Amino acid sequence: MIDAVTARLDSITVNNGDASTDSGIVSVKFETLNTITKYKIGQQADLSDCTDWIVWGGSTVQYDSKIVDGNLTVYAQVGNETTESSIKSGSIQVVQPVGLTSITLAEGKDSFAGYTVPVSFEISQGTPTHYRLAETSAGLASAAWEAWKDNIAYEFVTSGAKTLYGQLKNEVSESSVGSDSVTLTEPPVIILLANIPSAGNVDGVGFVQPINSGNAAVDLKDIQGNNVGNLDR
Repeated sequence: MIDAVTARLDSITVNNGDASTDSGIVSVKFETLNTITKYKIGQQADLSDCTDWIVWGGSTVQYDSKIVDGNLTVYAQVGNETTESSIKSGSIQVVQPVGLTSITLAEGKDSFAGYTVPVSFEISQGTPTHYRLAETSAGLASAAWEAWKDNIAYEFVTSGAKTLYGQLKNEVSESSVGSDSVTLTEPPVIILLANIPSAGNVDGVGFVQPINSGNAAVDLKDIQGNNVGNLDR
């Protein structure tokens, strides 16, 4: 005998089965059988957060979860004048769009000695999963996305005035583009010189103070700080 009376809820689908969404307002589709006149919907497994039955208006409803970021599980139940169904559930990840306020090179310094420059991002909202960097705005569009991590740095190949462009993304959005500038100088160079006789005894060590690139000759000093000559650049 076919049961044509019992209110049955086979399943619910949130946002057509999408894995994620950028809004806590979701679409919930009910797969039902037989006559349905009412339903409940909520976020508690026993639907204790929906104490009153809602008049049935169709198989798809909009549900405002009030969630802005995180996992959302929706529970639902249907009924009619004589029976009530079991409770079914569906889940989706609510992901806030990622917002980028700015990027900063070398902790905001005007100049930096070296080629590998630390990069920091000021994020206004959301959680990034990837970032990308490039030295031109046009190049950024084709730059590869890198997995988000701590202690991000970018390696330039030459010194001088530099501008870097950056962007973030997550599961639901790409941020606006940020940029910052810095002047790079040559990294310090240290040269160690040793005078080692054939007997193996070290009778003197000379060294060069840390220097930057240039054309001037550099003084050589021994371990007591006495000048012992110079090194032409």
